[in-house]
Amino acid sequence: MFLKEFEGRALFEKYRIPVARGVLLRGHAGWEDELHNFLDSSPDALEFAVKAQVLSGKRGISGGILFCERRRLLDTVKHFFGSAVNNEKVEEILVQDKLEILEEYYLSVTIDRFLRQTVVVFSAAGGIEIEEIARKFPDNVVMINCDGEFEGDALESRMAGAMEKLIKEDGLRKRIAEIACRLYELFIEEDAVLAEINPLVLTKDYQLTAVDSKIVIDDNATSRHPSLLNKDIGGYSELELKARESGLSYVELDGDIAVIGNGAGLVMATLDSVEAYGGRPANFCDIGGGASSEMVRKAIEIVLQKKTVRVLLINVFGGITHCDEVAKGIIAGIGEGKKDFQVVIRLVGTNEALAHKLLFAQGYDVYSSFEESSKKAANLF
Repeated sequence: MFLKEFEGRALFEKYRIPVARGVLLRGHAGWEDELHNFLDSSPDALEFAVKAQVLSGKRGISGGILFCERRRLLDTVKHFFGSAVNNEKVEEILVQDKLEILEEYYLSVTIDRFLRQTVVVFSAAGGIEIEEIARKFPDNVVMINCDGEFEGDALESRMAGAMEKLIKEDGLRKRIAEIACRLYELFIEEDAVLAEINPLVLTKDYQLTAVDSKIVIDDNATSRHPSLLNKDIGGYSELELKARESGLSYVELDGDIAVIGNGAGLVMATLDSVEAYGGRPANFCDIGGGASSEMVRKAIEIVLQKKTVRVLLINVFGGITHCDEVAKGIIAGIGEGKKDFQVVIRLVGTNEALAHKLLFAQGYDVYSSFEESSKKAANLF
């Protein structure tokens, strides 16, 4: 479950991670009074960040974050309410003081699926995606394994040591390590699969502040968090709602390869394989076990609605899922006529011979190799 920025910010405050002064506005009667009260509480604040609260990525380049002076703040907020960012309606807005930034860092806690461990990731080059940081500035990224021996004070000490080549000042390293430990505590206590601060900024008055949040909670753990059980579905994007209504698991990403698979393990392995071959997934949809042709058709319809998709990769290993049902769903979902995307299919398992025959008759190539299909999808463009 993806949380909006303001929800992640609330968790930061709960775990004593410093955040910028701000106010959340919702599009109902009274928001103007709330904004005026916020302004009156700090008359010296002259510039602000106005941030649309949406779940889709790349808010900044999509017009979802604006900076403005005090005199233009009311009009800027009005402009946002009812508008759309990446096809997601803006119903909540976070207004924050604009900070004078000296440095930007990246800090996250996540699960490394290869190591099968929780890891803390830090970079001295914040403000951009961690994949881009790792590609452009590999020497600026450090990763610390959080096994049973490294928690609490031990983790803080190890974290400070790992950052030594990136942060020269002892006091600053210690302060960042303290925030990393609090983020780790949040990650564990809230059953997260990702807890990210990007950027964590050092202001000109030498304060560390979390400017943005990205928190993903394990869907299987929501029963332990009552506040999430009744989470407003208005927080989901249009495509996520369509997937939920059809019993599908859908996640939005930032690339151009749509991925469909059956089972979380296979889907995640497919994403990793595509990225290893240089591709960038645009989204993924898990059709689960025993999917019908109609379920497959709906999954294709949903993933292809993302405008950046240039390749559709379908990777299904049929057990209780019958490959011929998947093939029928593929044929119905893609349809006839000119397509502005390429299709790569890997389909093995129950009734695969019949499935291949159906797809061959429609002019599709079908792969049996996991690696070959991922490599093909990653290198079509």
